[in-house]
Amino acid sequence: MSRTLLNFVLVFAAVLAALLIYSKLGRNKSPVPAAVQEVQDFGVGQIRARKEALTDGFRMADGAKTAFAEYYSNLGKMPANNQDLGLPPADSYHSKSVKRIEASEHGITVTYNEQSGVDDGRVVFDAEPKEGNMEWKCSSPSYPDIKTMVPICEYRKESAP
Repeated sequence: MSRTLLNFVLVFAAVLAALLIYSKLGRNKSPVPAAVQEVQDFGVGQIRARKEALTDGFRMADGAKTAFAEYYSNLGKMPANNQDLGLPPADSYHSKSVKRIEASEHGITVTYNEQSGVDDGRVVFDAEPKEGNMEWKCSSPSYPDIKTMVPICEYRKESAP
């Protein structure tokens, strides 16, 4: 019995020592230098931040898309601008990453600030009425890698004027 008790005490002491060492190092601290951590990140942190910035604009655009669809459903034509939809002016939409949200006869355009990785970057939601519903196609001339962050969007390079 005393040998079992001794084994228990030794294991208990080892666990306590490990917990003490772990708490001294800190949960979020890494023994790897910061420069090496950045290399190990492989840009994942940047992609995550850009995805969060783009998603912010998607959420903000949802209300405009709903108003757009209702406008078309009620009047049978595409709206010309935010005012037609009863929405605030395009420049009044601001968030951590969004500069403006603008309606046009083609759909909804979200313009982002530098937090998205591209100052004045745009995501366009093209509206297409089909069988009584409004279908939306997402594209961007500003983010070549948008499909990796938002799989429903396509990169569409702007044609030269």
